[in-house]
Amino acid sequence: GDSAAVEVLFNAKMGGCSEDCHFCSQSARYATDVVAEPLRETHEFLDAAREARDRGAAEFCIVVAVRGPSNALLDRVCDATRAIVADMPEMHVAVSLGILNDAHCAALLDAGVHKVNHNLETSRRHFPAICSTHSYDERWETCLRAKRHGFELCSGGIIGMGETAEDRLDFLCSLQQLGPVEVP
Repeated sequence: GDSAAVEVLFNAKMGGCSEDCHFCSQSARYATDVVAEPLRETHEFLDAAREARDRGAAEFCIVVAVRGPSNALLDRVCDATRAIVADMPEMHVAVSLGILNDAHCAALLDAGVHKVNHNLETSRRHFPAICSTHSYDERWETCLRAKRHGFELCSGGIIGMGETAEDRLDFLCSLQQLGPVEVP
């Protein structure tokens, strides 16, 4: 059809990430203009989701630049998701929370999250050149785990980080193998 789906990203915590992904301004390892902010309160998530709905969004994606969610972060995201779903049953909630384990996935699913974003970023071969603090395999397994738990998967990456044409093809083949519903 001729329609567009609107999704709003909500940065629930700014800066201070422990990882060294070379492309990311939220890494604590680089001097950037990003000012670190604490994790938002549940009512702020809900206010932002209402504003997203009023702007025509059908999906609200909670984004936090972290290696993976701490218990406190996971609890806050789950509480906020429950509040959003209770207030706006038509709103789909997605999350981008870094590397997830089975317990994270189970809690998020129980809270009402329907989609997980976790980008491969680049090819397996090129990944160590853009990040040394976690592995490509950890990213790959998070994507598979999200699908196993029944989430829709959003996964993509960035072109133009010094990779070769062969890396780009390998990256695209990996995405094809994963079969995400969205590729950012």
